[in-house]
Amino acid sequence: MLLGFNVLRSIIVSTSVFEVMSENMVGLWEHSLGAAMASGTIARMLHFKDAEEYAVAGLLHDLGKVVATVQLPDLKPDIERVVAERDCFYLEAEREVLGFGHDRINAWLADHWKLPANIKEGLSYHHKPHLAQLYPEMACVVHLGDFLVRSFEYGFSGDVGVTYLQPEALKILKIRPADFEKLLDELSGQLVELADLRFT
Repeated sequence: MLLGFNVLRSIIVSTSVFEVMSENMVGLWEHSLGAAMASGTIARMLHFKDAEEYAVAGLLHDLGKVVATVQLPDLKPDIERVVAERDCFYLEAEREVLGFGHDRINAWLADHWKLPANIKEGLSYHHKPHLAQLYPEMACVVHLGDFLVRSFEYGFSGDVGVTYLQPEALKILKIRPADFEKLLDELSGQLVELADLRFT
């Protein structure tokens, strides 16, 4: 009852999906945990209702990468080669090699698993949050959480660099520079605690 049905269902999904993560994409589990923490922190800072659902969307935002790796393992080296040779982002390499990115896989999986519409938009639009039509705040929070965790270099999402921060996301969330500084301070402490938990 405390977690809510949507969060509980999504956690069950994430538990089954991410069992394969450590073997197939080293560092992605840590990145996903960091994005979950960051997304929940942003939602709480902005006083959004049901901050746990934002955290779940952050946790699951890269699950399409896992599914593509498990279902199409022979193509993963090709994606990584394109990333290295062209110095591009993983999403761009996916689109070149597969013809679609993990954001499209996320949308399909969200429908297949009957995840709530707000979490689906967080998963589907975290790279282009300003295009989300029903729940832009969810997509913007996950986008920002993903960006921040990459900036702190916590875990590994498949990209060597940090993706572009969409300025529209900050406008939609009405985040001021002072808020951003406070968020960075809080998140840095939380990531240190999370890292300590992994090694104790």
